[in-house]
Formats: sequence, C-alpha cells, structure tokens
Amino acid sequence: MPGLREKVASVSGRLRERTSVVLITFGVAAWGGCAAANEKIQTFDVPASYGTYAQSICSDGSVTGYYWTASGTVHGFLRAPEGTITTFAEPDAVNTLGFQINKNHTVTGDYLDRSHETHGFVRNFKGVITTFDPSGSVDTEPYGINDSGAVTGDYLDISQKDHGLVRAADGTIDTFDIAASSDIEPLGINAGGTVTGSYADSSNVYHGFLRLSDGEITTFDPQGSVNTFPYAINNTGTIAGYWYDGRTDHGFVRDPNGTLTSFDPPRSFDTYVYSIDAGGAVTGYYYDGRLQHGFVRLPGGRTTPFDVAGVRETEAYGINNHGATVGYYQKHGYHSFVRAP
Repeated sequence: MPGLREKVASVSGRLRERTSVVLITFGVAAWGGCAAANEKIQTFDVPASYGTYAQSICSDGSVTGYYWTASGTVHGFLRAPEGTITTFAEPDAVNTLGFQINKNHTVTGDYLDRSHETHGFVRNFKGVITTFDPSGSVDTEPYGINDSGAVTGDYLDISQKDHGLVRAADGTIDTFDIAASSDIEPLGINAGGTVTGSYADSSNVYHGFLRLSDGEITTFDPQGSVNTFPYAINNTGTIAGYWYDGRTDHGFVRDPNGTLTSFDPPRSFDTYVYSIDAGGAVTGYYYDGRLQHGFVRLPGGRTTPFDVAGVRETEAYGINNHGATVGYYQKHGYHSFVRAP
C-alpha cells in the first residue's frame, strides 16, 4: 500500500524519554490555482526546503507535516492559519516527521536519532517535544492523536515482533496485540480511545480492526477484499480507509453499526482514503490511469475532485471539521497545499 512512512527512511530504536524545545519561525504563503469557483487552494513550502509534505490539519486550520532540508535530513513543521511556519526537530534527530495534529496544536510523529534508532514524540503547543518508547521497543512509530492527547501507533520488540500501542496524555503506555498477526498498524484514535488500523495474518493478508478502550477488538473486511487498510476514525466511531480487491484499490466508510460502504470517484482506477471529519466527510486521492487527483466525499456520497492547477499529482491526506483539506502535489519537486471549500 502507498504508506506515509515510505517517503522517508526509518530504522529501529530503543527506550528513551526526554523533553526538549527547538523552534525556528518563518512566514510564507503563495496562492495556487483554483480548481472550482467556490474553493481556494493555497500552496506553500517551508523556506529553502527540498520537498514539503503536509499531513494533517486541525479545526483552526493549523497544519503539520515534514520537509526535506538542503542537507538531506527531514524536519517537522507547523503552519499557522495565516501562513507562519515553525519548524522543529528533536536535537539528536537525523529525521523528524510530524504526522498528526489535534485541536490543541499537539503534534505526534517519530524521529530517527544519530544512532539510527527510531522513537515516538509528542510536541505541545508551546513547542516542547517529549519523546517516548514502550518498554522493550527497538522501533517506535506513533501516528494518530486525539484531542485529549492520546496517541496510537506501533512498535517493534527486539525479536522484530510488531505490537500496537496507545499512549495516554499523562504518558502511560498500553500495548496490545491481535492473535496470530505478523504486522499491526494502528493509525487512528478517537475521543473515546477507540483505535482503528490494519493487521497482517499469517498469510500476510491485511485486515481492518477496531479496538475499544477496554481492549475489545473487532476485525472486519469489505466483501471481496484481499487487503484492508483503515486509516481514520471520528468520534461517532465511523471509520474510513481503502481496500484492495486483487486488481484495484477502493475507498470505504464503515458506520458505527458495522455497515461498510465501498466507493470510487468517477473514472477512478485506484482510490485511497486517509482522513475523516466529525460529520463523516472523507478525503484522499485517486488515480484515473494517467493523473492523481484529490477528492472530498460527503456522507451522502457526493464526491468532489480537485487539483492544484497545472500539476500531475495532487494527494490529499487530512481534513478538518470545516471541510478544509491538506496534502501535497508534485511539480518540479513536492509542495504542500491547503484547500478551503
């Protein structure tokens, strides 16, 4: 599957916890093309970057992600609604990746240190970075965060066995497994602490799962699925992601009652879904056989494609509760965008 971490190198790490602050602030904003009369797409880059990858947007329009530096390392960034960009990195890090942001401007992600060890972190609204690893971890990769500051993700132990994790806002870490799984990727967590993601069985086939805060796990797949990849869950328990039928990928939305709806934008060969808002609108991108386009799908099924003007690849990864989306596009390198509906 086209995962987010494949964009950068990531290797294993071990237990360490500490706190640090690194802040560099810039201001930048550049207007891109409008894909429709009722929407605006604003493009941006971290100054002097060699690729800027927006990943997540919170309710006030603040954006997080990561970017390549001129020296070939990766740092995180936080972009304020008016366009001011703050970059950050853990001091010992070679690569620092911001993945998701909550309404309090807390960012989670992972970093690769100078000993080639990978750790999780949370960065609060003051810029304080707190690193963490479950006991016994040799590679920690957080991904999702809820508005209370609880984080989910996965980690490897010394035997290269993969496990899920939930880190509470107070730093307490709970780990979990799915029986007979060879790989587990928890990616989304909602306000109630319910986690969704995927796991691989002994045949390396991926299935979706839902884990309640009490630890109860339910697995699921769309009918005909070869691989299922849930990515996000909202506070009602609605899950969004995509699945593979052996030939092409399709988007899906799974209601709290378990009803699963599969969909594809018109003329889509492959559909990828990465984020869902409070009302059930989802975003992602699709491939039409020649170009990649971003899209937003409303709960009733209405789908609106969009593109940054004049580019071949537009990939959307995050949506907030006002319908604003973020992602990146390819045109002589990678650049980021914010789309206001």
